[in-house]
Amino acid sequence: NFNSLSRFIMKQKWRVITIPEHLSYFNSGTLSACLSKTGLHVDSIKTTGLSISEIKYYLLRKNNSLRVNQTAIEPGSENYILREQIESNTLASILKNITNKILSLLRLGDTIKIQATKIN
Repeated sequence: NFNSLSRFIMKQKWRVITIPEHLSYFNSGTLSACLSKTGLHVDSIKTTGLSISEIKYYLLRKNNSLRVNQTAIEPGSENYILREQIESNTLASILKNITNKILSLLRLGDTIKIQATKIN
């Protein structure tokens, strides 16, 4: 999601701005328009997720010229450990769900999830 909170915070150091891996960037509006042009009706759009460890790493290293790439969800990674801690704590899970609802409402989540149906 090119309109994600992560991109607004990290600007050109956002992990997704990598050429030649990503040549096109989308937000919920541009993806909806593409789907509509191909004969699909967008039923729902959600934008969820935020890499807390990636943003933390960026803010700690803000003056460093290295590109941030701390997003792996692999056993032992900071993101993996954080996700396990959140999922094992009821209050943290509730806060995560509330955060995702706010990110989706404002279309600021890292990931775009669209449900669409074919128009006959």
